[in-house]
Amino acid sequence: MDPPSFDLVPRPRYLDLEVPTMERDVVVLGGTPGAVRAAAACARRGRRVTWILPDAAPEGPSDLPEGRGSLEVAQPPGALAEAVLGPLVPLPDPSRRALAVAGRIHPLPIRPRGLSSILGPSATRAAAWGLARVRTREAVGGLVGAWSEIRSYRDWVSRRYGEPLANALYGPYCRRRWGDPGEVGAAVARLHHAMPAVHDRVAPAEGPAARAAHALAAVEAAGGRVIAGVSVQRFVVREGRVATILLARRRRIRVEGEVLVAHPPAEVAGWLGEAIPDPIHAHAGRLSFRHALEVLLPADDADLPDEIHLVGPGGPFFRITLPGRCPGHTDLAGHVLLHATLDPDDPLWRAPDADIEDAARAALAEFPGIPIRCGDAHIRRLEEDQPCWTLGSAPSWLRVRAAFASLGVVGVGRSGTFGHLDPLGEVRFLEALLADVPLREAHRLHVDPPFDAPRRPGELPGFVYR
Repeated sequence: MDPPSFDLVPRPRYLDLEVPTMERDVVVLGGTPGAVRAAAACARRGRRVTWILPDAAPEGPSDLPEGRGSLEVAQPPGALAEAVLGPLVPLPDPSRRALAVAGRIHPLPIRPRGLSSILGPSATRAAAWGLARVRTREAVGGLVGAWSEIRSYRDWVSRRYGEPLANALYGPYCRRRWGDPGEVGAAVARLHHAMPAVHDRVAPAEGPAARAAHALAAVEAAGGRVIAGVSVQRFVVREGRVATILLARRRRIRVEGEVLVAHPPAEVAGWLGEAIPDPIHAHAGRLSFRHALEVLLPADDADLPDEIHLVGPGGPFFRITLPGRCPGHTDLAGHVLLHATLDPDDPLWRAPDADIEDAARAALAEFPGIPIRCGDAHIRRLEEDQPCWTLGSAPSWLRVRAAFASLGVVGVGRSGTFGHLDPLGEVRFLEALLADVPLREAHRLHVDPPFDAPRRPGELPGFVYR
């Protein structure tokens, strides 16, 4: 068989190598929540796991909920999800969400007749004309076969809801959460704004710390081992596969099966070194991430919606959630959690905790309906947590993923898969890999599905669903 090609344009036979075998022995690298789930899933399915943690323990000291704390289920979660995530508790109707604009909180979904209270009379007239033009274009396009390419987030929103709404609501939100609307790929809009089917919601009954402890116990019970407090230095490749992992302190681990990595592609490419050619290193370097910042503050949350998405005021923060309403975090009742994603060079990312707390309190002060109380703030920093799906990221990611897979390296978690996954989505992806589903198909089904949904007549969307 010819060796795999690493040309800038991958050949079909090269992509055909994307079939992870998932043998009994598996090495998992990382201490993030994605690595915890990967180690637990493999151990629960009988794999013997060697789990290498860069720190003394997984997850870190924080026990805040992941993301907004709730998960959408279109079908029963399944035994593996229950084993990895712990007991999943049904949640009430997911309609308690809101959009905060100009210091006021507006319940979602947004209906056209309610736009005036959000945008004001003149902006509402412009938005109505924009929607009318969109619907006219859709009707005429269906008759004459009109077509236009939709590549960016701005393209997708403008095509569905008109330029005025794209400028007034969607654009500022996108810029705060994902980046420049003209550079962010349309897949982000489809994934987060498209009208979903009616899904139930569940939440883990335990926090991240309990799940990490269960994962450690599962690995040891399956005959695996945990190596904590050491960092990866380099991968050694022999006969076209990663054969050895060199660690700090002159330690080395022999690799018999797959290597599951919960690290960004550029970091993994650095470990592979000369085992992959320069073009693949260049592609990996283009796969950028944003850091996540979460701030927990004491506040009176009795009358607030479960989620408040911020457009306009709010500083760098794009969302406020109520962690105390999550079953595994009832001890956090009387607190609000502010979420931000920051570019690596954003000064706030490196700012002292006191400055971050001041920014969070200033954001809440713009909303009189959220009474802030005295008390300590809790701050969590998550490095490289938000994959940046830009117009040029998909081709680079396909090449990098194929190169890694051909050497027996498979990405897991949000950073490793370069995907916007929630915990349940990660488990479904792992379940597919453990069932020997080809890697390309597992990604297509669970990481970046090519879906869209029609707009419901007479109603704007719930603005954001994920």
